[in-house]
Amino acid sequence: MLSTPEKVISGLKTLNDCYYLKSKSIVYANHDMPDSKYREPFRRGFLSEADKRFELVKRLNKLDDRERTILLLFYTFSAPVDNIAKVVGVSWKHCYRINKKGIENIIDMWGVG
Repeated sequence: MLSTPEKVISGLKTLNDCYYLKSKSIVYANHDMPDSKYREPFRRGFLSEADKRFELVKRLNKLDDRERTILLLFYTFSAPVDNIAKVVGVSWKHCYRINKKGIENIIDMWGVG
């Protein structure tokens, strides 16, 4: 699920994406409807991405504050690295090192309860 840097980065970039119901009407389950006509009430990606999002948040919460802050500011909020470095109190070069280590730590958490 979050086994490569690309998958982790993709998850971080879409962490703040919002998913809404397709309509504001009440959704009723109709068991007589053929499967081919069933329409999911949520926008594309809501259910398929939920597990990945929950797992990513769980792993982010296990990181130290500095790694988590840098990853979220860099990927989720697209903040410039010099601003992130000022917030965290490190050089911009060290910010990139912490970023890389944070992604590696998220990948290494596979299977950790």
